[in-house]
Amino acid sequence: MRWDELSKRVLGGKLTTHKQALGILESSDDDILSVLDAAFAIRRRYFGRGVSIHVIRNAKSGLCSENCSFCSQSAVSESEIPKYPMQSVEQILEGAREAHRLTATRYCIVTSGRTPSEKDLATICEAARLIKREVPVQICTSLGLQYLFGQSK
Repeated sequence: MRWDELSKRVLGGKLTTHKQALGILESSDDDILSVLDAAFAIRRRYFGRGVSIHVIRNAKSGLCSENCSFCSQSAVSESEIPKYPMQSVEQILEGAREAHRLTATRYCIVTSGRTPSEKDLATICEAARLIKREVPVQICTSLGLQYLFGQSK
């Protein structure tokens, strides 16, 4: 496939076909620079050359009871990673301040485990309240999995 032609087609307002989209995913390693160059032309037009910095804060590391084989924080992992319980509100807040000093637009608080305990959730909520009050960054979280069978929220 001619990636530059596909890029020009998209820049001309045309949609890619299903076959073309799959072609991008199935492109060979030898095509990677051509694919990236074509994608960059589209990115430059619609998003410019700037980037947004997002800082991830691992507020609780390791100690997960799940056995997800792909995850370095799972109970079955033999990865040598730091393991520590939930950090304090002040530590999480200081991480947001540091993210702001680094010109981050978003501060992401992540924890290991299936779901946070009530105590851990209270810590994260208190930290988020203080961050929103003091630090001009957006906040996002990834706090594990939770299955709610037969319930909706």
